[in-house]
Amino acid sequence: MQIPTPKWVIADTHFNHNAPWLPIHRPWCTDIENMNHIMITCWNGLVEKTDSVLHLGDLALGKREKTQEIIRKLNGRIYLTYGNHDIKSHYRDIVTADKMMYFYYNGRVFYCRHRPYDFLEEEKKYGILLHGHCHGGRKNYDKYIDCGIDATGWYGPMKLDDIIHQYLNK
Repeated sequence: MQIPTPKWVIADTHFNHNAPWLPIHRPWCTDIENMNHIMITCWNGLVEKTDSVLHLGDLALGKREKTQEIIRKLNGRIYLTYGNHDIKSHYRDIVTADKMMYFYYNGRVFYCRHRPYDFLEEEKKYGILLHGHCHGGRKNYDKYIDCGIDATGWYGPMKLDDIIHQYLNK
């Protein structure tokens, strides 16, 4: 699915996820409500209501009502590539979502998927992959950019321009 070029990019927020690895990656996280509050505050401190945000999967866990409650608190129009923890029916009618998205930016095509392992050889010839899933466990190389919050060290969305600048100047 082609989408407009997003202003912001983020992945792996895992809102409402009480996972045992969270304190390792997010030492500031004392509990789920605290984690959710900090990430919503970071998000809304940057993103305007009219901005577009590309979320590369694993947005939230838990019941549909809790997921939609979180989304309603977030500024911007969200484009979501489904992650391995995302339940599709939770996002129906509230975000634009698909398994894979792409957009054009400065003459390049950017493919957007949750897992980097799904980057097709044909896509590698022409574009760059923005992904999540690895929580910083995979180095950005060749044509892969991990945009997950645990990879970037910033717990809100990052500007697409900043992500591309860091990638091109590594």
